[in-house]
Amino acid sequence: MATNTNVTIHTFVYKHASSLDLQLDLLLPKGADAASASSCAPLPIFYWHHGGGAIQGRRQAVPPHMLHAANTHRFAIISPDYRLAPQVRLDAICEDLVDAFRFAVDELPAKAKGVKLDTHNILVSGSSVGGFLALLVALGMCPALALSSSSSASLLARIKGVPIIYPITTFDVPFFRDAQEPFLGYLLKSEAEDSAFKTFVDPSSPVCANTDASSGDVNPLRNKFYMYAQQTAPVSGFQQLVYGDQLIEAGWLQSSDTVVFLRKNAEAIKQALSGGRGARLYAIHGDADKAVDVSQVRDLVAAATEARVPIEYEELKGIDHMFDYDPKITLDGFYAWCVKAWGL
Repeated sequence: MATNTNVTIHTFVYKHASSLDLQLDLLLPKGADAASASSCAPLPIFYWHHGGGAIQGRRQAVPPHMLHAANTHRFAIISPDYRLAPQVRLDAICEDLVDAFRFAVDELPAKAKGVKLDTHNILVSGSSVGGFLALLVALGMCPALALSSSSSASLLARIKGVPIIYPITTFDVPFFRDAQEPFLGYLLKSEAEDSAFKTFVDPSSPVCANTDASSGDVNPLRNKFYMYAQQTAPVSGFQQLVYGDQLIEAGWLQSSDTVVFLRKNAEAIKQALSGGRGARLYAIHGDADKAVDVSQVRDLVAAATEARVPIEYEELKGIDHMFDYDPKITLDGFYAWCVKAWGL
């Protein structure tokens, strides 16, 4: 157990895969520990997936506004790690997403030592590629939690909404196929030519599920892998890294397009989410985002609107990626929507 000024953090192993213990964090607001849990109402769950293009990132990267909001509005945050590409591809990542979500619903309440979690009142969220992963889970796009499967119904019914922050919605676009200016600037020549990137790009390298470099176990350059992918595409771009030839040939680029899936399956999604009371989406994105082009979320908004899936969208003028890691950012409108979606 760890603490910071805002929350108490409990870490759990949710599965073992690729010789790794895959972990998730449960972050609790002040006063929600076991000693006081008996007098508290069950906490609704904000289930958040970290960003990093599915090639870097860590569960600990919860933005400051989220920690502040957990105390203000009294909710629990769950943040899972998942195996990272290209040492695994999106199919294995989807397996991790579903296993983590099932663990959070089926096992975590008992393992959390008396903390009361409302596992029937979940918002599935994420930032950047985490928004994409949130959509894959919540819309029933992962094979092990398929919208078309009756066995998925009880899990999907627990999802009351999908609030996402500057989300990727598909990798099947030129922005993720072709080279782009890296959103944090081009790597130095010495960095780009560092042999570490050859290791990161090699699918046969050891699998990684968390790029926290503070312990010394992870090369700090791994946290510049997103920029490397942007500037070296298509050879080492996101389509190759996240999917690889086998999944591309199998049609995964197209089948994981959340905009296309939403258009085709809107009625089934509305019936599946929130116990048949309908899907609800919220998205926020800056129009100057150089890591995830704003056209991605605009297409999602258009598809949801056309399909009459309720969606609220806030587009921020002149704002780039990761703006919300500024401690002054509170996203009040975002959390007001969350409170309403939870029914608080």
